[in-house]
Amino acid sequence: RMVEAGRELEPLGIGAGAAVVVDHSSAEVRAITGSFDFWDDRHGAQIPGFAVARSPGSALKPFLYALAIDAGLALPENLVLDLPVHYAGYSPENYDGDFVGLISLEEALSHSLNVPFVRLLAGLGVERFVGALGAAGVTSLSSTPGYYGLSAAIGSIEVTPLEVAGLYAALAHGGSFRPLRWLRDPGDSVPETPWLSEGASYLTRRALARRDRPDFPERRRMSGAPPRVHWKTGTSYGHRDAWAAGSGPDTTAVVWLGNFDQRPAFDLVGSEAAGPLLFDLLEAVEDRRRSEVATAGELPRDLKPIEVCAYSGYPPSAACPTRRRALALREQVPTQRCPYHVEVDIDLTTGLALNPSCRSGRRYETRVYRTWPDRLRRYLEREQKWWTAPPPLDPSCRPAGATQRLAFLSPPDGHVMFLIPGLPTDRQEVPFEVESGGLDSRLSWFVDGRFAGKTNAGERFWWTPVAGDHEVMAIADTGATVERRLVVRGSRSGL
Repeated sequence: RMVEAGRELEPLGIGAGAAVVVDHSSAEVRAITGSFDFWDDRHGAQIPGFAVARSPGSALKPFLYALAIDAGLALPENLVLDLPVHYAGYSPENYDGDFVGLISLEEALSHSLNVPFVRLLAGLGVERFVGALGAAGVTSLSSTPGYYGLSAAIGSIEVTPLEVAGLYAALAHGGSFRPLRWLRDPGDSVPETPWLSEGASYLTRRALARRDRPDFPERRRMSGAPPRVHWKTGTSYGHRDAWAAGSGPDTTAVVWLGNFDQRPAFDLVGSEAAGPLLFDLLEAVEDRRRSEVATAGELPRDLKPIEVCAYSGYPPSAACPTRRRALALREQVPTQRCPYHVEVDIDLTTGLALNPSCRSGRRYETRVYRTWPDRLRRYLEREQKWWTAPPPLDPSCRPAGATQRLAFLSPPDGHVMFLIPGLPTDRQEVPFEVESGGLDSRLSWFVDGRFAGKTNAGERFWWTPVAGDHEVMAIADTGATVERRLVVRGSRSGL
């Protein structure tokens, strides 16, 4: 099949490919090829492509997903933000350049969105992620601390098809990693290293088994994917690599396509170039009768059903109006309560919000509202999308400052900005922005202890930069404060 694929792909500018097939129940390599045709002298076909480290694109996202579940950072049902974000000069985008606002983490994986997984890696920690890959047999990584950044979530790490096969075989085997074996010796025992929990592996496989996803190959819409298969595709930056990796009941397969000279090709897309080849391989080696047996199987013992907010997927707060059941690890249930619902006391005469300082003697009722982070509210406004906001606080009420929490969104922590050469400084501006928890209040801005201006909560304040080290402070009229250090340097050419 790989020889035939080589003939089909060569006119599209794709000259190299590799495939690895593994029996994940025994960790035995059942088939391997490093090129389309070993005797083809035009495309470096005698290079062992299965051992060449290349960018995996999105193919490692499932392991970030599983590790976050194991760390108690997330549940598949959690609503996560998919919005423009900036990390000290790094601004990740989704493959199609668009954003959806809010999406469940499971859907973010099945739709292979980039921004939610960069955020997830920021929470988990880059070194923790890289270390976990190293513990599962990935040896092509740099050992220099800090070498990788948040872009590791979407492909800046380089791995070989053999290493990817080992990772996906471990996922299919309940999270236990075993070194791949080349020769069968019934007397040998295969050492196993606990890597991912059984529960996190199960939840990850469940997400990867979904068919309602954009990376389902168009050429497979009619015939479908092989039964009981979970898989993921990946496309590297610049269309230099296309990947597909996945497993059936007994077999794991990995396909890589590209060019050994790093030449890009428009058709190097994981879903359309590598995906159909993956399905062909799995169909060829799996026992179809066994694959079609509909067995629900038992849940891993480390999973249990918990109650979550029906809307957000987080453990419910008192304000969540409806609830449902979801699976979570017994020992790592996330503790963050639903941040998207709030109870507000509404004056039945004025329609304004009340708090304990001004409820006495008034007729009121408690209503539940969905509350949005400031950045999401701004996004919805730009997209002209509708939502119901709580009414403002009655002016006669004392602000409940103790309940408000401010958090800086811009500038990012540790940010160093450079003035633009040739542009007058009075025409350059820096956005200051904080998350105010959706409460209606005014913010006063101070730079180096001097008053700089006022904005409404949720609005950006634009400051004209001055070279030097600065302390930026925002104070809400509720009394809540937040500080951030900002370093401004001259232009890079004139340091």
